[in-house]
Amino acid sequence: MVPVDAETLDLLMKITGTTNAALGRALSFDASYISRIRHGKRRFPQEEAILSKMAAYFHQAEPEARAATPAAVAGSAESEVPVLLRTLAAPGPGSSSDVPASALLSEAPSPVSFYYGNPGKRDAVRRFLKDLESRQPAGELLLYSDEDMSWLWEDASFIGEWQGLLTGLLRSGWRITIIHTISRAANDMYEAIREWFPLYLSGRVTPYYYPLLRDDVFHHTLFIAKGFSALIGSSVSGQNGKPLNLYIKDVAASETLAQQFAAYLAVCRPLLQTVSRQDPTGLRQALVVLSASPGPLRLTQNEPAFLFVKDEAAFIISKDENGAGFLIREPRLIAGLRAYQSMQARAGEGAVPSLSALPEALRRLLPEDLLASLS
Repeated sequence: MVPVDAETLDLLMKITGTTNAALGRALSFDASYISRIRHGKRRFPQEEAILSKMAAYFHQAEPEARAATPAAVAGSAESEVPVLLRTLAAPGPGSSSDVPASALLSEAPSPVSFYYGNPGKRDAVRRFLKDLESRQPAGELLLYSDEDMSWLWEDASFIGEWQGLLTGLLRSGWRITIIHTISRAANDMYEAIREWFPLYLSGRVTPYYYPLLRDDVFHHTLFIAKGFSALIGSSVSGQNGKPLNLYIKDVAASETLAQQFAAYLAVCRPLLQTVSRQDPTGLRQALVVLSASPGPLRLTQNEPAFLFVKDEAAFIISKDENGAGFLIREPRLIAGLRAYQSMQARAGEGAVPSLSALPEALRRLLPEDLLASLS
């Protein structure tokens, strides 16, 4: 295919009356991205598959546009349409053959892909996240799942890959809004806490939870990159066979699913209060709340953070001075953290050797009763 520049694209869209949203849906691009290309702020992707889909789209749109083109425009623009389309569809360097425009549309890949069972869900999640690596500008990931998490935990190599993909997206500017399921079994809660710690500590993850009990029969997964793609799945407790997961690469579908996510988010609550390591006042206030909680203090650590847990409050703080801290008051999550600490102890992990192991800036903020209990 012949490369496409901003001027050619803009002219074709004006002549055929194509909106940014319409072309975006046809090519699985965001409408704002099409707008930036038309204004010369982004270069149009030159992959042959994308150029072929675009040529097919305009070949299909051109007859209708010709009939609808106002007379004042038709005289100057109408004669350019066939020329532009022939140029667009012409084979470029390395092309092996011409493909009829009608065939391009019929052979275009479906926006929906099917994945089955736990291996399939891992493949779908991998594709969902990898497809976002080169997408700019960065956006927001909307994540929810109350399905069995064995698809993640049962493959140790995939856990590292999953964390790496999410960490890369966070570093490139993406943010995550996640609705957690906090009614999981203790072992699932332990795994979730352990794997999400490094991501939370980036300060770019906003967690929520649904405060009421739900039935334990139907389960759902909803991962969305708004304006681009989505991954959805569902299963039934005790289901035999391989549950179906759908990866959808479609702008309109992802936006509709994002509306569903927003409706659910509206009845959820923030899971924790985030404070920066650079905010001494906020840290002090969070530690005062922790100090006022009844019960003994248990202090443990994992690789990225220190965990302070009492009966009615918990506090987690990054070891990285540029990281974040979290005050937690939700009883089920506190119970999960206590279970996490117990599992650490049984594994011979997590012990804090002495008070001096805490950062000096944090020690200075600790209320006296907390200092006394740690001494």
